[in-house]
Amino acid sequence: MTLFQPATFFHYLLSFDYAAAAVNTLWIGLNEGAYMAEIMRSGILAVGQDQRDAARALGLREGQIMRLVVLPQAFRIIIPPIGNQFIGMLKLSALVSVIGVRELLLVADQSASYNFRYLEALSAAAIYYLALTNLFMAVQSRIERALLREAAERPGAGRPMLTPS
Repeated sequence: MTLFQPATFFHYLLSFDYAAAAVNTLWIGLNEGAYMAEIMRSGILAVGQDQRDAARALGLREGQIMRLVVLPQAFRIIIPPIGNQFIGMLKLSALVSVIGVRELLLVADQSASYNFRYLEALSAAAIYYLALTNLFMAVQSRIERALLREAAERPGAGRPMLTPS
């Protein structure tokens, strides 16, 4: 029995207590929701008031100002911190074993205590965490590049706020 075999890993990971999983989802949702809301709020407030005033001068309504002027600029600002928050949330998920949810690190530890192969089990958990973190980073990078291309193609949009990586 090894965690390097995906079938074994998913068998152990998916046999969990649903009540503990619900508590975990509520806890992480409330905790991360507060951070996400603050990131969104600060991104929207980072768009200058002069942008809104110019849109009002053009005759746009408040909903149009938000949808056509503020949010496209705010998204370029908030994508990097939201991506970082998702990666942080992935790392934070290791703490849910405290409330009894069978998550990756707990499964690795239980597997290692069964067969005394701690290096193999914890290495497998590290590889899974690394793969998931790299996946999230790649998705975030693609979103940032798409926003850069969109900003560069838009006439009169000025210089993009993000730098290419």
